[in-house]
Amino acid sequence: MQPIWTKRDILLVLGLAMVYWGGARLGLYLSHFGPMILLWPPTGISLFVLIMFGYRLWPGVTLGA
Repeated sequence: MQPIWTKRDILLVLGLAMVYWGGARLGLYLSHFGPMILLWPPTGISLFVLIMFGYRLWPGVTLGA
C-alpha cells in the first residue's frame, strides 16, 4: 500500500510554505513605498502552485499564511 504523503509531497508543501511566506514579506515591504502599490505576491504563488501541482499542496498555503 502506498503512503498518502510521500517525501516529495512533504518537501513541496514545506517549500511552498517558505515561498508563500517570503512573498508575503515582499508584499508587506513594498506596501511601505506608497499607498498606491497594491501587490500581494502570495495570491499568484498559491494559484500557480495549486493549478500546476493539484490541491494536495493546500497545507503549504495554510502553513505559509
